[in-house]
Amino acid sequence: MDKLTVSVVISIALGLVTLLSADGVQTQLIEIENASITERSGLIQEFKYELKNMGEEQRIKAMHKIQEEMPELAQDIKNDNVEAKINEIKNAEPAERVKLMNRFKLELAQMKAEEQAEAITLMQKQMSAGQEPKKEQSKEQVRIQNKIQNEQMNQMQKTNAMEQMNQQQGAQQSHPDMTNFGNQPVPEGFGQH
Repeated sequence: MDKLTVSVVISIALGLVTLLSADGVQTQLIEIENASITERSGLIQEFKYELKNMGEEQRIKAMHKIQEEMPELAQDIKNDNVEAKINEIKNAEPAERVKLMNRFKLELAQMKAEEQAEAITLMQKQMSAGQEPKKEQSKEQVRIQNKIQNEQMNQMQKTNAMEQMNQQQGAQQSHPDMTNFGNQPVPEGFGQH
């Protein structure tokens, strides 16, 4: 490696070491709080990226500090984390999905009741969002099936009407005197050959 690459790697490593300390987290939170709205979103994205790259123990300590100083940011980070895990679960192969889901359940068990409810709601939204086209497809299939059933019912009704008409005509031909069900008088010679 050349000197420039080595110095960049060392600078990044030193920056992360600084971030790992509670003072580093506090400093970044102050920067985020004091930044303009346009600068804030960039600083938050950088901070989230650095959090993802921390070790688990340091991330937990940092999240406690964030929760104390900026609870809205802590909630936003938690939601991003949950969303990332849900997307990972959705996109995983079935065997891997089971493992990821079990890990997610363990994390849910460690959350407060309110956080659990939010995570579960978010998961339901995320999982159902991917199924919308399937629901639409199902609605279309149901519509087509209903149309086919209606056409079949109409055809059956026409067939039944034709059969009844044929039966009435056959009855009239074989027993003409039985076809007059009303109080109408039967004229003489009617139905005789």
